[in-house]
Amino acid sequence: MARRGASVSIVHRRLAVLALTLTAVLGLSACGGDDSSTAGSGTGDSSTADAPGGGQAATPAVDLCALLTQDQVAAAMGKPVGPGQLEVVAGSDVCSWSADSSQGVDGTNLIAMTQTIFDGTLKGAAEIEAMGVTIEPVEGLGEAAYFQIDGETEPMLAFAQDGNYLFLTVNNENFNQQQAKDAELQLARQAVANL
Repeated sequence: MARRGASVSIVHRRLAVLALTLTAVLGLSACGGDDSSTAGSGTGDSSTADAPGGGQAATPAVDLCALLTQDQVAAAMGKPVGPGQLEVVAGSDVCSWSADSSQGVDGTNLIAMTQTIFDGTLKGAAEIEAMGVTIEPVEGLGEAAYFQIDGETEPMLAFAQDGNYLFLTVNNENFNQQQAKDAELQLARQAVANL
């Protein structure tokens, strides 16, 4: 059971990074940013609702766990994983596939996010990068995509398709950052094909 708790802890950390990113972007936006953007307009198929703490929760129009198979995740991670398990973490839907590891935290997470966070990160990329977080655009994946990398930690791949805004993370204690990015791209392409 400790493995499951570690996976949820990683998801909490990832969602906290997202929240801090959004707070920074919205704060900078309030200090003179361009108001003409449609970020946060609520268009698209994903719905949002109030989350604890006054933020927005993301509820995708699709079953996150149906976007990837257990075999696809295991192949990308290079090790067996359990079946996808859907849960709500910090107000967002998360599907997690967990793997056994010596640290107990290996796994893949597919996280629903709001359009506000997705667009806000792109809009405030320069300000976010000044805080030490790299935003790397990804071409040819869905309608829009980018990696968000905070220092030497595993990258997080954000992508949008058909009104769904998703974050994908692959945590494998044996992967370097490039291997994690490659695995995330592989899985994101498979998920986009199922949206």
